[in-house]
Amino acid sequence: MNSALQVGVDALRANPLRAILSTLGVVMGVGAMVSVLAMGDGVERFAQREIERTTDLLSVGVTPMTSLRVDGQLVRREGFVSLTKADADALAAAVPQATQVTRQAVGGVLATLVPDGAPRGVMVQAVQASPKPPNRPALAVGRWLADSDTAVAVLSASTAAAVAAGGGDSTQQAEALGRTIQLNGRAHTVIGVVEADTTLRGLVAWVPVDDAARARGPRIAASIALPA
Repeated sequence: MNSALQVGVDALRANPLRAILSTLGVVMGVGAMVSVLAMGDGVERFAQREIERTTDLLSVGVTPMTSLRVDGQLVRREGFVSLTKADADALAAAVPQATQVTRQAVGGVLATLVPDGAPRGVMVQAVQASPKPPNRPALAVGRWLADSDTAVAVLSASTAAAVAAGGGDSTQQAEALGRTIQLNGRAHTVIGVVEADTTLRGLVAWVPVDDAARARGPRIAASIALPA
């Protein structure tokens, strides 16, 4: 053991520059690795604090892929998956710690909001009925979607104003209740209006997710809410 140590010491003395450079390389490598790990831990802690500050839930989305990039071009993918209620139930069983599993689909449609009116562009959010769905807006009048509902819609304040008065005074929003609108050619009865919200841009409507599943088979994704 002593002879091996002596040989090592002699080698260091014979090549001091190489020994210094080797030591410096080891120190720099270890320092870089420690810095990267510390940065990753810091980002993770920051994200956790932000989640805890804004909500007590972590939402994870499972979204079917509807297009592929081929030779730099986006090409529609045929036969893409549209998640069903059975798929949502299977997700809930596979992730027992989940507080909620919901299905949803979002997309723009052409809508006729008033009889003989020009088509309008409406952002439709097809959601699964739930007592407390994630990010559900507060209602101003009427009620939210129920499991047994079909061909009904809940409107944003601006959409309800357009329905009640053809784009007129927002104080007439409640008059939209009970009226019929056409979303992609399918009749929907208005059952509720949400409170005015500046984060909702344009015309927005919420419909049952199974209505969307029956209309041209849109992409239906799942959202899993987990404790943060």
